Amino acid sequence: MRLPPLPTLLAQIALLGVVLLLLVRLGWGWRVAAAALTLIACTLAGLLAADLFSAYPFVVRLLGAAAVLLFVTLLGLPLALRFSSWAGGAGEITLLWSLMLLACVVRFAGTLNPTFGGQDQFLHLKLLREVTEGQLIHAVVASEFGGGLALYPPTTYLALAPGRLLIFDPVALLQGGLALFDGIQALLVALLARRLGGNRQAGRMALLLYAGSQTAFTAMSYGFSAQIFGQCLVAPVALALMADEPPLSRRAWLAAALFLLLAVASHV
Repeated sequence: MRLPPLPTLLAQIALLGVVLLLLVRLGWGWRVAAAALTLIACTLAGLLAADLFSAYPFVVRLLGAAAVLLFVTLLGLPLALRFSSWAGGAGEITLLWSLMLLACVVRFAGTLNPTFGGQDQFLHLKLLREVTEGQLIHAVVASEFGGGLALYPPTTYLALAPGRLLIFDPVALLQGGLALFDGIQALLVALLARRLGGNRQAGRMALLLYAGSQTAFTAMSYGFSAQIFGQCLVAPVALALMADEPPLSRRAWLAAALFLLLAVASHV
């Protein structure tokens, strides 16, 4: 039996280490951690056996995605726990956050595969590069406008642009960023369901329904980056407007206006 190349082996070990840190931060016990790490190790072994040539770049991308999820969890989970008073408590928020991470993992597993390519990927890669170079106004010939010119606002690409400082693979940045935005949307849908009066089961069901939404997967497969980013901002607008009993505070109105402006500026 031949071992995989050393870089691939090290990337796999690092991936398992990051996942372990993530599970520890979420507070899951050693049984869940052992089961998760065993499942991931077996999946990676199957990946190596099925396609050794693309295994290394795929594992490196997954390692980067796991590091991003760990970073987002370290920063975002304490903020999400602020909603625990009406969302079912700290334990419920942690469970919803864990399910959101699973939704992100499912999307990462598909979009970060080296063989994956969205229909409009070439266009959005070009726009991402030009926006990071300072060109913020783009007029593109669009078939959905009868072959006329369509303006592409830069908000989506501005949100992804800081990632180019750390991620030197533009395809992974674009596809991984969209997967992250769409996965986070699952948590926002769950919080919206709770805010509208749903119980714990309603919040979990809302998250799972969006996490497995065929429409969301279709948008990613076609590479509709602006639509995915804009849609991710709709639930925050509603949550900001329902933050408290009326009259709303100035902070709530400012947050709602900010999210709405970003959503409007993400697509024509």
